[in-house]
Amino acid sequence: MNLKKLKFTALAAALAVTSVVFPSCAKPDGKTVISVGMWGGGSSADREYYLEVKRGFEKMYPQYELVSSPYEYSEDTVTAKFASGQLPAVFEADAMFAKSALKNGYFLDVAPYLARYGWLSAADGNILSEISVEGAVGGVPYEQYAAGMVLNLPLLYEAGVISKSHGGEYILYDVHGSPLYPDTFAKLTSAFEKVAQGSGAYGLFLPSGDARCGKIYADLSYNYGGGYLEVKGEDGWSLDLSGQAFGEALRWVKNSVQDGYIDASLPYGYDEWAVKMSGGEVAVAFCESNLLASALAAYPSLKGNVAFVPLPSADGVQSRAVQGCKIFAVNGGASADVAEGVFRLLAYLGYGADAGEVAFASSEKRLSALYARDIPVFPSPAVWLEGEYSAKREQLYANYKNYDERYFGEFFIKFDDFKRKGEPYYRNALNGVLDKLYADMIFNPNETDVVALLQAQEREFTENRLSRIED
Repeated sequence: MNLKKLKFTALAAALAVTSVVFPSCAKPDGKTVISVGMWGGGSSADREYYLEVKRGFEKMYPQYELVSSPYEYSEDTVTAKFASGQLPAVFEADAMFAKSALKNGYFLDVAPYLARYGWLSAADGNILSEISVEGAVGGVPYEQYAAGMVLNLPLLYEAGVISKSHGGEYILYDVHGSPLYPDTFAKLTSAFEKVAQGSGAYGLFLPSGDARCGKIYADLSYNYGGGYLEVKGEDGWSLDLSGQAFGEALRWVKNSVQDGYIDASLPYGYDEWAVKMSGGEVAVAFCESNLLASALAAYPSLKGNVAFVPLPSADGVQSRAVQGCKIFAVNGGASADVAEGVFRLLAYLGYGADAGEVAFASSEKRLSALYARDIPVFPSPAVWLEGEYSAKREQLYANYKNYDERYFGEFFIKFDDFKRKGEPYYRNALNGVLDKLYADMIFNPNETDVVALLQAQEREFTENRLSRIED
């Protein structure tokens, strides 16, 4: 058993008897209002799903009233939303924000509720460590993800990089299951050259322009054999961009730009790879697994024409990626009644470790709706390790499987083989630093003084961020 899981399991017994008192919030009719930040805006399908959840939940628990309050969490808005009382009772957030949000009081410590519901001992200990500070837990995890590589199969076939079977299916693996697609940086460079000589398309879509893009660039360094960029020494934490692996990753990007394999005409957003690939403009793109399904749904022409595989790596280095996780966060100012209602709602929706019929019926409705809309139902790795729950969840996803395992199975089935823990501190800010560095490589590869730029970024990030860490 995972040592971290043991630690949190032991903690569960202590927390189960802990009582936390918060000011209550109720309507004149006596109902407790729960503002929900996940649905109610956006598409009509999201709205319909929210209304269905509202009717079912309020029928089962008439003491609560759900109110739609759509909100997309970010560090830039949570402070103002919290101060003005506009932060919903429950909302989606990235696990990377949980530690700082807990320390600032924006997120409620949900450890007592996790313990009481039996979810704390069932959780993946690695994930809990990402969202915990001194035993306090910053949210309810529900979805793991990591970056992978999208392959434009027709372009790679036309360039002679991959082949087809007699039945017309693209061949990505040999009889032993070993990759035949370009799975290293060196092989990718060779493939880019063939694509350029053939169709004239770009080899790689590499976004730059916001912190989200920087997530990809940390992965490049890891897959050249590097470790964490934030390191702890005798004098405390510091940023280290001087390692060989990080330098090789920068050099690979710079060379790819100079060789014309990356479009350096203007910055592209994180999600623009799908439109470029559907238009036959690019052969390879990097994408996070939790964004893949929506991209394929938005561009139906990609169906059957793309594969999603682990990121490339240097020769002799196992593919790995920053492990991310989505959580449901609870407003740090929520009353005990509201927080209890939030947990009942999450259990009702099947987001906890409860293997009961009600929870799984709700999960099935969710997957059925995606299946009916022809949105790929990929089996994101489970955050709950309890045996009965895991078995039922695996079967549920199998019932709605609507993707070609030959093209997606390696990533989603072997996720645990290459995932990697996320950065320990200030990951979002670090992503911004990385994006700036790589943007300079993309748009100014000949003018950039790389050494001076790296030294300046190391110094500024260490002084303004990492020096504040007290442990």
